Amino acid sequence: MWNAGVVGIPAQGATEAITLALRICDDLSRAGVTPRLIEQFALSVALQERFDLQSALPYIGHYWSNKTEWNDAIASFLLESQLKNRSVAEEIEAINNFDFRSVPVKKRLKNTRWRLYHLVDRLFPPKETLYAGDT
Repeated sequence: MWNAGVVGIPAQGATEAITLALRICDDLSRAGVTPRLIEQFALSVALQERFDLQSALPYIGHYWSNKTEWNDAIASFLLESQLKNRSVAEEIEAINNFDFRSVPVKKRLKNTRWRLYHLVDRLFPPKETLYAGDT
């Protein structure tokens, strides 16, 4: 089974492949298959049937295990873009100059770290929370 998080489908044959994927998904649902990842499975089968699939791994990193750092890097990039009011050409140049190797795509942290993080949040809740419009 392929990870359906990244899918590139050629225009020629796309309609047939997607129709097949939907039919497989519907058939699995009607057969009572546990509805966990059936869409991903159906798409994998349909695309493998219609095309020569290739992994996106050399081009796209699955950053889920380091989502926080990537979100920070992306937010910083977008903030700089807004503050500098970059043109499309400048955005393209900035993307070309971005060091994608500066933030790891995989970072395994120990579970103890997360337990302590959540424990500290419970032990030291915010003293005051104020929202826009509150007085």
